[in-house]
Amino acid sequence: MTRFALLPAVLTIAACAPLVPLPPEGSDIPWPDAVQLFQACQVESVYQAHDRTVSLTLTDGRMVHTITPRLDDAVREGVMPPRCDDVAVIME
Repeated sequence: MTRFALLPAVLTIAACAPLVPLPPEGSDIPWPDAVQLFQACQVESVYQAHDRTVSLTLTDGRMVHTITPRLDDAVREGVMPPRCDDVAVIME
């Protein structure tokens, strides 16, 4: 019985933070991959330029880049889930 004592906790953690493979440092990723990183609570900060270029600093410190389909998509409802920690947002 004690073998399964941690099972509910493990299932809860897995439900809150889906596993998403992290891209290599400095890579350019498609916008849908960036949204997956947001949904998995892997984004620590976001910097968006006027040309829709977005730099994401991930929770492990690496930085990746993407281009949003529309200006300010990074802060639209549904991209950053409320269950994640606060994400620093810097807009140019």
